[in-house]
Amino acid sequence: MITYKYKTLSYTLKRGLLTQRKGLDQQTLTNELNQLGSEGWELTGQFTEVADGFSRRVVMIMKRPMVEDDYREEE
Repeated sequence: MITYKYKTLSYTLKRGLLTQRKGLDQQTLTNELNQLGSEGWELTGQFTEVADGFSRRVVMIMKRPMVEDDYREEE
């Protein structure tokens, strides 16, 4: 049976758009997702928090099969 490890990425939005804070833009996000993909992470879902009619935050859920080092971290 395959066991998975999960992680979440959370990004704050301003008026429904990614903020430029900390250099986060579409290309930076693409690069980060590509890097995670090369490490075996797969985007499995996302949701958006909404307040006052605007998207305020997007959360992405990533997963990848557990590897030997992951089991050592749990001990």
